[in-house]
Amino acid sequence: AFSTYGMLRDPLLKIISVMKALDYRATHGQEIVMYDLFEKIGVEAFRSGSVFGFYEPDFRPAGVMSEKGLSAPQSQILDGPNLVSWLNGMFSLVDYGLTTCNGGFAYWSHPRGRSCRSTVARSYAD
Repeated sequence: AFSTYGMLRDPLLKIISVMKALDYRATHGQEIVMYDLFEKIGVEAFRSGSVFGFYEPDFRPAGVMSEKGLSAPQSQILDGPNLVSWLNGMFSLVDYGLTTCNGGFAYWSHPRGRSCRSTVARSYAD
């Protein structure tokens, strides 16, 4: 593989891709609603600060990428808190479905009659 090939995927697109791969379907005819994604992962549909999107097209993160003259626009929003929130949300999606349990992405708290207790032993990042 070439060291100058590849790109980061948008965090929201990664969430949608995982939901699609898991064949996620909303229950009881509800729409799929995700809440506070901008604060959690740095992007949210229709919340871009510019008509050009969330990223500057020629953004270069400091370090090797910049030294090689490579751009990585999606890395502009990639920081520790956004990455941890994205990981927590993905673990929650797999463990509980689309809920707010343990940092999940949903608007509502938890499925009808279910608690946020997981049968999977996992520690979530703070």
